[in-house]
Amino acid sequence: KLTGISEPVTIKTSGSRFGSWMMDPVAPSGDNRVWYMDGYHNNRFVREYQSMYDFMTTDNFTSHRLPHPWSGTGQVVNKGSIYYNKFQSHTIIKFEFSTSLISRSRQLDFAGYKNM
Repeated sequence: KLTGISEPVTIKTSGSRFGSWMMDPVAPSGDNRVWYMDGYHNNRFVREYQSMYDFMTTDNFTSHRLPHPWSGTGQVVNKGSIYYNKFQSHTIIKFEFSTSLISRSRQLDFAGYKNM
């Protein structure tokens, strides 16, 4: 339930103009990890920070290498996995951080990519 909207607050600035950061909405209580992806496309690395403070100070992180680079900024972390758009394709990938493996992928026929 949306309870309100406030003025924008800068949490962190980065070297890249585009990117995304997120938290797992169904993480267990006390799990405050932040997941960060720098850039818009053709990158394979996701940083896992242990807390919002660590994210803000760029401290205490683990770097995960994805099997395929991503495209866009619409990634989602849910139940310990990240869902992302495979670079230059219309394929969505589910990558599990605990196993470092792709557990599912699906081609979205007729979905646009590369601004098409």
